[in-house]
Amino acid sequence: MISIKGWSKLGNSWKWAIFSLLSLALASVVYLNFFRVAPEERGALRTLKCPKCRHVEEKVVVDISDPAETQCTCSECGERMGYLFKCEDCQYEFSLIEKEPPKPEPGMKTMAKFHLALEARKCPNCGSTHTGPVPVK
Repeated sequence: MISIKGWSKLGNSWKWAIFSLLSLALASVVYLNFFRVAPEERGALRTLKCPKCRHVEEKVVVDISDPAETQCTCSECGERMGYLFKCEDCQYEFSLIEKEPPKPEPGMKTMAKFHLALEARKCPNCGSTHTGPVPVK
């Protein structure tokens, strides 16, 4: 049997204290390595484009309309970025910066409200409403 110098001179209470501390340390290491859940990342990975310098980046965005959101600023020029949208008709890629949607008039039918929402996503190059977000690569 392997003996540790001075171990036999320690009292039982010290031996239990050392054993308890080593057991606690081992349990902590096992928990941290195998059972700890990583914090959930908030937001979604989106493709953004700067309207000023035309720089395109992929960033995790929580709320693009929040002015305090630091992830939505361009790393090149510091300007506020918008979602990268592409026109299906002319293939023009543009930065869509969300604005306050226009209020529908009282008595407006559902399809008229739908067309009003599409007007906010209109292509600045050709005026088409056939636009959509560019997916992350």
